Amino acid sequence: MADSRKDVIHEIGRFYADLLDRHTATTVDELGKLAQEKQRLICQLAGEDEYSLDQPKLERVTQSLHGIGNQTANQCLQVAETAANDVPWRQQRK
Repeated sequence: MADSRKDVIHEIGRFYADLLDRHTATTVDELGKLAQEKQRLICQLAGEDEYSLDQPKLERVTQSLHGIGNQTANQCLQVAETAANDVPWRQQRK
């Protein structure tokens, strides 16, 4: 059902984005315990639903993830940044 409810998915993405923003190290530690597919999905939702709209938040998370610098943090950063820049409305602005 959540796949057809964009409002639900948006809230989930915002939740993940806030976790990465406020509790970056803890969130990255917990992400590392999940399957790669789940890690990518979480970071993608955060990028699409929050970081695409909130550049200052993306910049804070980018800095925090760079500071952690492990494989999970680097992968999450790459996925979130790509997702934030690949939203359709951003593509039209280029």
